[in-house]
Amino acid sequence: MDTDCNTNSNFDTSFNVDNDYKPTPLVISGPYFGNIKEAKLDTKTASVIFNIVLDGNGEATCNDGETSVDGIEVESRLWLPKANDKNELNKKGNMTKFQSKVNMIQSFCERTGMNCKTFTAIQEAIDDSEWIGWQVVAQVEVETYQGRQFNRCNDFTRDTRED
Repeated sequence: MDTDCNTNSNFDTSFNVDNDYKPTPLVISGPYFGNIKEAKLDTKTASVIFNIVLDGNGEATCNDGETSVDGIEVESRLWLPKANDKNELNKKGNMTKFQSKVNMIQSFCERTGMNCKTFTAIQEAIDDSEWIGWQVVAQVEVETYQGRQFNRCNDFTRDTRED
């Protein structure tokens, strides 16, 4: 077994974590302008994933004070009803998960102007790339999971500046 890493051209042997580590720059929580880059259906989580590229935010920088916010990609999800949601209550216990998700979809449609009224409408919009390029205002948050911080877009609305 070859243990001499210097002889393997697949390795950059010059790294030293103590000297080279730099935390990933994070977008500071708040609203940012962006464009929908991708919309796809995630069948495992029963959601629509929207990938939004931040753009049009002037000189705004990440928490490192150097990295531009523009060009950073964040993810947002629209949760869809699952097969068994009609039989389970939501966390508050005041309605089924199905009803709660349908109500959230209605609110999402009103905020964004997207037609998500039926699964067929969602699937057709994704298949036709209908939402790609839409200008939005993304509510970006810093979240922590298992000690790792990352950005997520918990909500977005249609950017109406040009309407």
